[in-house]
Amino acid sequence: MYMFLPMLLNSANPLLNEKYVGILMNINNTSRQYGLTITAEDAKNIVEVRNTVLRNYGRVDLGIAATGEIMEKFCTSSFIDSGNYLYIINEIQELFYYLKNETEEKIPDDELITLLRELFENYCWGSVEFLKGVVQEYAEAFRKREQKRDILEKGDAQH
Repeated sequence: MYMFLPMLLNSANPLLNEKYVGILMNINNTSRQYGLTITAEDAKNIVEVRNTVLRNYGRVDLGIAATGEIMEKFCTSSFIDSGNYLYIINEIQELFYYLKNETEEKIPDDELITLLRELFENYCWGSVEFLKGVVQEYAEAFRKREQKRDILEKGDAQH
């Protein structure tokens, strides 16, 4: 039963998915000023990709706020245009949930999204492929820091 929980919560409710589509469509009010909009079909695609990513990572997300925040933060990027907007949003939301897993929920959503935006814009110059590698390196470094902290805390507790 538990292994089906993410699947049930993330994609089984068409009414909830329609609500999410509406929420994402409202972001056009902000993104339009940067020349970026999504259609209802695009919004459905974003929700479907989100649901698939959540299922693949065994995660549950009870809202669409993170995806909306990704769209709002990334629509201002100088590297995004109408031709790559949907692709980049879908890739970034996958990287976001990857990092949520790899950092064991220790970094708040808004900080992760800000980190992704900063890396994308200022370090990866709009390259999603480069960003994927940087995110993997970040996750590995994060895990090493956490392991080191755990070892130090256990050592302190024993003395």
